[in-house]
Amino acid sequence: MDVKYEEMAAAAREDGKDYTAAEAKEFFTKMMRSDFTRMVFDQDKVTFYYEDGKSVTHEYESGGVISDTYGGEPLEWYAFEAVDEQAIDSVYKYLLLFKVHQHGEGQAHFHLRYGSHGFDALTSADLGNWWPTGVCPDFDLEKEIANFNAKVMAKFLPEK
Repeated sequence: MDVKYEEMAAAAREDGKDYTAAEAKEFFTKMMRSDFTRMVFDQDKVTFYYEDGKSVTHEYESGGVISDTYGGEPLEWYAFEAVDEQAIDSVYKYLLLFKVHQHGEGQAHFHLRYGSHGFDALTSADLGNWWPTGVCPDFDLEKEIANFNAKVMAKFLPEK
């Protein structure tokens, strides 16, 4: 991805944003980050797995559909609230899921957000550039890197 971050920074500079490749990488990494490495859905339960092999499972109930916008475009989140006793103080108490989709020739994926402070907090402007991304187990990383559009991604970089 280092070459893609260089391209992203160059595209940002063309748009009048002064970014280095390291800054583009830092932004992109924060944009896509999550606290877990894998998640598994099983009926009304979701298990979050960590890098150290530990996991946590919560049982969820639907909180409905929440309308939101990004860049002036409307979007919908599917909201879920954990209802098991262990979820009371969990960082996964509230879970928002985006429909599975793909961009151009990219691969199918979905975005999510999670937190302990409610749905309003998860759709606040403060989290506008946080897009953790879920992919299928057969996701082809090399294909995705080849399809990575640095000019499009540079548009996400905020003004400094």
